[in-house]
Amino acid sequence: MQNPQIVILKLQETLLSLCTQELFTNYTGVSPSAGKSFYFTVGYDNAAEVDQQFATLKAKGANVTKMPVKTFWGGYAGFITDPEGNLWELSATY
Repeated sequence: MQNPQIVILKLQETLLSLCTQELFTNYTGVSPSAGKSFYFTVGYDNAAEVDQQFATLKAKGANVTKMPVKTFWGGYAGFITDPEGNLWELSATY
């Protein structure tokens, strides 16, 4: 899938995604002007695992930034913020 708003670079086993501020805000639910304009991703095998991890983290008091949904890139993802304010994506690819 091609999208002129994002460039993804593969660095061995790491992906670096560079995107417009608008796409970042729409995708993460967080404005880059809020302080952090990056996020970390943890990949899961399927949507059920993402949902299970969200439920676990939410029960432990994690700040849910965006509940998991089907993504524009064909996956399933949501976002939480850790106690230090770091943004984490929990995602699965179909």
